[in-house]
Amino acid sequence: IVAHGVIELSVIFLAGGAGLYVADGILRPGLLSRREALVQHGAIAVQAILGSVPLLIIAGLIEGFISPSALPWWVKTSVG
Repeated sequence: IVAHGVIELSVIFLAGGAGLYVADGILRPGLLSRREALVQHGAIAVQAILGSVPLLIIAGLIEGFISPSALPWWVKTSVG
C-alpha cells in the first residue's frame, strides 16, 4: 500500500481540490454570471484532472506489478 498509496492519495486530493474550485466558481462568481464562472473554473478543473491521469496510471502499474511481486520490502517502498 505504501508504494502506490502516496501517489494515489495525492491524486485524490487534487481531484477534490478541482471539485472545490468548480464549486467556488458557482457559489462566488464575482462579476461573471454563474454560467461563465462555471465554464472558466470547470476548464481549469478539467486540466487538473487530465493532468492527474498519468499519476493514476503509474499508481495502477505499481499496484499491479510491484506490490504483489517478490521484491524486498525496501525496494517496494522506495519505488512509490
